[in-house]
Amino acid sequence: RYGRLLALCRVRGIDVGAAMVREGRAVAFGAYEIEEAEARARYVGLWGGEFERPSDWRARHPQRTQR
Repeated sequence: RYGRLLALCRVRGIDVGAAMVREGRAVAFGAYEIEEAEARARYVGLWGGEFERPSDWRARHPQRTQR
């Protein structure tokens, strides 16, 4: 969709992306919703305080065209 490569990274059988989301160190995008719900319920990482999703921030701050 954005012209970039996406990959699933594993270390010793552990999905690194899932682990990051579960620990509140990343937000879920298209996958890992369960892991994000776990992090939110435990108030860890990003979810330990006030946090605004990057997509919500971008929606409120549309990019201006430079001339």
